[in-house]
Amino acid sequence: MRWSGIIIDIAALSETRLSGSTQFEEVGAGYTFFCSGHPEGIIRHGGVGFVIRSALLKTMKSTPCGISPRLMKDEINLEGGHTATHFSCYAPTLAAAQEDKKLIYEQLSYAMEAVPYKHKLFVLGDFNARVG
Repeated sequence: MRWSGIIIDIAALSETRLSGSTQFEEVGAGYTFFCSGHPEGIIRHGGVGFVIRSALLKTMKSTPCGISPRLMKDEINLEGGHTATHFSCYAPTLAAAQEDKKLIYEQLSYAMEAVPYKHKLFVLGDFNARVG
């Protein structure tokens, strides 16, 4: 993906509206998409994912995994023995039920607490204007 001459290595996706877990490659552009959404047969809303430059796939510790239809995680090995952990998050809007909003932030908090202290942590996504 190019944006004003800049090559993007990793981008977080929100509101993908895809069912289940999906992985596909855009060969001509050199990117691989990883998406996670609601199970097949459920209304397609939400959904998260990552777009990762295919050349970086060899540095991944494992395939990105969906924690929920609104939260996904990946880990990439960095130089010097370091690891980067990324979360792609798509929070409900302020009009959503309080339980739904509470659930996504609890899931994110729990997932972040499980990341080893030495990892570089990146939380990306659409938090729908929630502050605090």
